[in-house]
Amino acid sequence: MHRVGSAVLGAVSFQLAHLALEAPQSRAAWGWSMDVPPGLGFTCEEGSTIAGAAGSPDSDFDCTVVPDSGMECDVSSTSIVCYKTATPSDTFIPTAGLCINNGHPPNMDDNDSAITWSTVPSCTEVDTTVDDVTSDTPMASAVGAAVAVSVLCV
Repeated sequence: MHRVGSAVLGAVSFQLAHLALEAPQSRAAWGWSMDVPPGLGFTCEEGSTIAGAAGSPDSDFDCTVVPDSGMECDVSSTSIVCYKTATPSDTFIPTAGLCINNGHPPNMDDNDSAITWSTVPSCTEVDTTVDDVTSDTPMASAVGAAVAVSVLCV
């Protein structure tokens, strides 16, 4: 009788443990990520997606701006920041506060935050045209130096 009871208790315990591990709350891991916006003239040295999770260092949310070929940008770096939708001007690193931008528990929409770039880089094309201005000064210097050398060698 004890064997049957142990087997039933073991089977029930196994099912409950499996159910608990499948529950979203039991395996939730907060994380925030943003893709580098396409077509703005830059990429991030860290990759096309900048992301960090709870417990990540602040530097995981940083983007070192790399201008596309022929472009220059007004900033050299930007970061993912969070803000409460009620106070959008007060930003913070997502791990430094309660940045809830996805609903929890399941089927509950209690989002009160959003993420954005601290500064969206403004990139413009670099003017690579060279003015067609010529100067006779370098040529005159070269001719003068040649004459001076030939006079000294005679």
